[in-house]
Amino acid sequence: MKITISAFALVFLCSFTPIFAQTAVISVDAQRILDTKFRSWRLAEVKKEIVDFYKREFPYEQPNSIKGDWNGDGKIDYAVQLQNRQSSESQIIVVLMKSRSGFDTYFLEAADCIGSEKKGSKGYNFDAQQSFRYKHDAIFSAIWEKAGTTYIWEKGRFRGILTSD
Repeated sequence: MKITISAFALVFLCSFTPIFAQTAVISVDAQRILDTKFRSWRLAEVKKEIVDFYKREFPYEQPNSIKGDWNGDGKIDYAVQLQNRQSSESQIIVVLMKSRSGFDTYFLEAADCIGSEKKGSKGYNFDAQQSFRYKHDAIFSAIWEKAGTTYIWEKGRFRGILTSD
């Protein structure tokens, strides 16, 4: 009988866990938005080799969940890579940018994983063939070991720059 009650309790408790089993990277308020507005999505699955690389090289980030100050206002913003619950082929990057009323939501094109580029670090624009420094933190979307686009906040929107080839 104890096994049945324990199994029932486990199933009961699991039914009330948040939709996104999230790390501490995302604030409670941001998590609430994901749980309510993106019910048909979940955190994107990331290949094991990418996860292992992040654990080794970027232990402060997840390859599907990052934070930064994307627009330079001094507030913490978030970006998560999500995949549709019905089709793992359908993925998006959801950006939650802190605003007076909570968070503004933006959508970016997803690849294999995301990472952050920090304000002041050096980047290279392959299209313009020139180096630059990031004015704010930025969101990097990588096609693993092939290419990548960095999304920078400029003039009230995100602009993609080919920064990895």
